[in-house]
Amino acid sequence: MQRIWWAVVVMVVLASCGPTGTAGLSPSSSARLTPVASPSPIGSTIAILYQPVLGPVLPGTTFGAIHEAKVANGVITDRTVSQSTSGQLAASTNGYAVLAVPRPGLATQQNGPQPATVDLRTGAFRVYDLGPGTTICTLRGPDPTKLLVCQWTVDQSYLILDLPTGAVMAVGSIDQLHARPIAWTPRGIFFASCWPSCANATASIMDPKTLTMTTITTKAVVTAVSRRGTYLGGSENLYAADTAYCSDSLFLIRTDQPSIASGVRPGSLNPFVSQPKKDFRIVDVADDGSVLYTASDCRTPHQQPAPKSLYYFSGGQSTLQSGLDETADIYYMAAPQSPGLLLGGAIAVVARRPNGINEIDLVHLCTSDTCQPAVTTIARGDASVDAYAFSVLS
Repeated sequence: MQRIWWAVVVMVVLASCGPTGTAGLSPSSSARLTPVASPSPIGSTIAILYQPVLGPVLPGTTFGAIHEAKVANGVITDRTVSQSTSGQLAASTNGYAVLAVPRPGLATQQNGPQPATVDLRTGAFRVYDLGPGTTICTLRGPDPTKLLVCQWTVDQSYLILDLPTGAVMAVGSIDQLHARPIAWTPRGIFFASCWPSCANATASIMDPKTLTMTTITTKAVVTAVSRRGTYLGGSENLYAADTAYCSDSLFLIRTDQPSIASGVRPGSLNPFVSQPKKDFRIVDVADDGSVLYTASDCRTPHQQPAPKSLYYFSGGQSTLQSGLDETADIYYMAAPQSPGLLLGGAIAVVARRPNGINEIDLVHLCTSDTCQPAVTTIARGDASVDAYAFSVLS
């Protein structure tokens, strides 16, 4: 069955106010504090590609124009990169928007979407024909001229695509152990699995030059990798009384530890937040070890989703993000397959749906329980916009 990574929806209710939790413990909820200050405006320039998804995320979905937005000192400049496209924004790399575009003819497993690029300077459009199959994921690499492409045919395989020449190097097949690539960083290509059940979850790293695969952990579900591959973040169910549907603990793995280099990771996982009857989910991990995550009560798939709170973990403590108190949907996007990105320095980009209207926000997160996050809205749709795909350029 084809995985559609960019359209998984998580229902979120972001709490309006709250205090700080500590590392290794549950986020505190024993007091309520009134936010009194916001972080200072974001000074650096941040460039983001975004695209509205028009209509439900189903076969036949249409896509709006691709835009490039630049935010500097709270001021947004926006330009249209591609006015008309039938494909979805799947990733970005230096100077290019990367799309997954349909092939001519009837859409089938052997005749599905394939990669294409739009030159951000000239608007030139180029399609890369990788042969029969369907492109189901695209990851940018440390070299901005190369992409890792997941191609679904009879089996799933992954390829390294050289953008200037169109040359393709077959890397291998995605087996049941290594499952799917989740990041390509200077340290290597990271793979994660939850097969056949999360009791057998595995995370591995591959050297793209030698194709050597090293297992990092077989004990927990890894869902996020920092930009340079310094940290992995994931979840584990440590309390036997909790159902398999909940992740009652979150952990970090630092990849430059000697145990990782040797391919052996001894000992037990050390969670930075853990509480029975809770469900924690990582949104993103940064190279400084900070984490954006959500917390909610544990429920089964047959129950209504529980309200979730958004937390920022940094400096050994978790801070509830105040002021974002509306019900929101956070979308898992194809670029880079996350509902939000931590950019470092307590800055994040998050796709949300306040009051039923989709938007993309640049957020300066709080690191203390007496402040309110500073939010700059990059794009906001209307009732016709069902979601936004986005990718951060810088």
